[in-house]
Amino acid sequence: MKRSLYLILFMVLISLAYSISHAQSSGRYLVVNFDCYGEAAGKSGVIGDSLRYYMAKSGANIVSNDLASKLISRKNLNESDLNYVLKSLKTLMSELNAEAAVYGHVLSSHDILTVELRLIEKNQPEPVLLDPIVCGRLQDIYKMIPRMAGLILSPDKSTPVVLSVEPCDGERDVQQYVEMTITFSKPMNPSTYSITGYPENMWKRFGKVAYNDSSRAYIFKLHLYPDIEYEFHINGAEAKGFKDEQGNVAPEYVWRFTTGHW
Repeated sequence: MKRSLYLILFMVLISLAYSISHAQSSGRYLVVNFDCYGEAAGKSGVIGDSLRYYMAKSGANIVSNDLASKLISRKNLNESDLNYVLKSLKTLMSELNAEAAVYGHVLSSHDILTVELRLIEKNQPEPVLLDPIVCGRLQDIYKMIPRMAGLILSPDKSTPVVLSVEPCDGERDVQQYVEMTITFSKPMNPSTYSITGYPENMWKRFGKVAYNDSSRAYIFKLHLYPDIEYEFHINGAEAKGFKDEQGNVAPEYVWRFTTGHW
């Protein structure tokens, strides 16, 4: 008898632990068919259906299959209007008791699709554009959808930070041509970056910007001038281009160094 009670208690604890571990992915989600432009027309529904499938498979509770019947027809809107009716979308989320809504749009050019995915949470005023923005043919998009579903259900909201820079802060006698290296704490989106330097007209960038996946470092090739104290900004007030793979923006980072007399 006592053994049976212990066994029952053990099973209850396992069940409780399982439910806690899956609490993140068991929320109520509204997954919307995406806007379409050009040749992408007709592919929005199948991409939306596939995303719903993988989210539900991972434990999400999908509260609606299609926005059109509840929002577009009710308000006499076109699909291309979806990106501009956030207020209505949040109202619909409230009506359906959805914790979050997933939407976006699909662009197409010469059979290459671009899927931009956005997530808006119940208490969040603006949507978050999830990275990576996926580009490729339809079969390539399908391969990425399980990963996209994972980003939605378990979003990484930690901020990437600069671990090191080269030339270093305070370094002197820096040479005329340098490979400025900026290393981050997390894997970054290599397609976006924003760097400014002062004096503005006393440095030039040449060649392509490189990104090293293994070291999480960007490399900028710079041409500098002699006897100048430089100040560089990452993600300054003008632009916030350095983002990690989930779209989290790195905070501003500032450092200074001085060139030598050549």
